[in-house]
Order: sequence, then C-alpha cells, then structure tokens
Amino acid sequence: APCWVITLVRPNRANWNWHTVNTIEALQQNLENRARRAKKPALSNIFLLNNYHFILKNVQGSEVGEEIGVAAQQIYHQWINEQKETYKNSCNKLLDYLYDERFKDVGSSFVKTFLVGKKSPEDIIKARFKGFNNDFAAMFEEQVVFIIADEELRQLMRTILSKILLPPYLAFWEKYKEIPFTKNTEKYLKYSPEVVEALCNFFFEGQLKEKSSISNYVATFQSLASSNADFVDEE
Repeated sequence: APCWVITLVRPNRANWNWHTVNTIEALQQNLENRARRAKKPALSNIFLLNNYHFILKNVQGSEVGEEIGVAAQQIYHQWINEQKETYKNSCNKLLDYLYDERFKDVGSSFVKTFLVGKKSPEDIIKARFKGFNNDFAAMFEEQVVFIIADEELRQLMRTILSKILLPPYLAFWEKYKEIPFTKNTEKYLKYSPEVVEALCNFFFEGQLKEKSSISNYVATFQSLASSNADFVDEE
C-alpha cells in the first residue's frame, strides 16, 4: 500500500494547536476515503495500518514530533491499535471452526448454517477441518500478496496472527487427528500445525499474485523437511 509524507507548515505558536488538530483530522479523512475504495476489507485494514505506522515513525523523534507534542502522536498510536484490533477480529471466522464451545450455541446463525446437511459427528469434524483449510488458504493467498514494508511492523503482525491461530489450531488438531472420522485423512488433515506456523511467517511479504498459491509453499516446506530427514539419516 502506498504511503504519503505530510509536510507541516510551521504556523504562529498561538495557532499551533488549531493547525495540528486540523491537519491530523484532514489526513485521517484522506486515508480513510482512500481505504474505502479497496474492494477487500483486509486490504483496507493493512493500508491504514501501513500509513498510520509510516507517519508516526517519521514524526517520532523529529522536529515535527517535538512541535506537535506527545498528545498528537498518541492519536496515531490509537489509530494503529484500532487497526490491529480490526485485524485480530478478522480471524474470528477461522476460530469458529476450532473451538468446540462455538458449536454448543445451536441457536447461533453460524451453527445453524454450518450444521445444514451434516448428520453425524464425523460429518461435523470433516466440515470443520474443510472449512478451516479452505478459509485459511484463501486468507493466505490474499494476504501473502499484501506488503508491509516496515520489517518490525510486518513481523509484529505475523506474530499477532500466529498467537491467535496456533494455540487453538494445535489443540483442535491434536484432539481430532486420533479420531477415525474419515478414511481420507490427507484430505482433511491438510495443514499440520508446523505448516500453519511456517505459513504465518510469509504473510505480508508482497508476493506476486501468480506465485501466491498456498500449495506451492506447502510443497516447498515438505521438500525441505524431506531433505532434512534424508540428511539426518545419512549421518
């Protein structure tokens, strides 16, 4: 996502607060208007996160930062945190498949829709794995194309994603992998926790669209794992 550097014209001291407030509000409105043009909510989210972080990073420790003060910078901290929370909330659909508790609320619209056509506990387990696999793959292929240029922010968002997904996915995987709910285990036990963790570390790298297929990444991981195993055996 593109970023802009805002040059603040130094006003008279008496009018500084007025100029500061109006500049910050105008900038936020401009960025939000641009973000609304994005067809994908996740792209809008990462676009705003990128830009708010870029502006704050360039203002902190600068003459402009000293002039506008800590309070004005805190506004950007607030906006950045709001975008982080928005991103966390976007993972809720994946979590729905993983928590058994979500399926106890039979009156929820998610459960009602999910249970349509599923007659046995085995059908439900298969559907939960399939739902997670499909939605995680779609999320990965969409967001591996996004770019977060700042290395520290990029790694932070990957860590946030990992902390949200990995603990419940590991628990879900460990619980149901031992249950004979299907004869076609490879179809449903598609992404091991280790693979999911590895994939999380490739989000926001700005990959080309034609190279964003999750199957390509998984094949690479499996090839590396096989090579490492052969190397150990040779030793």
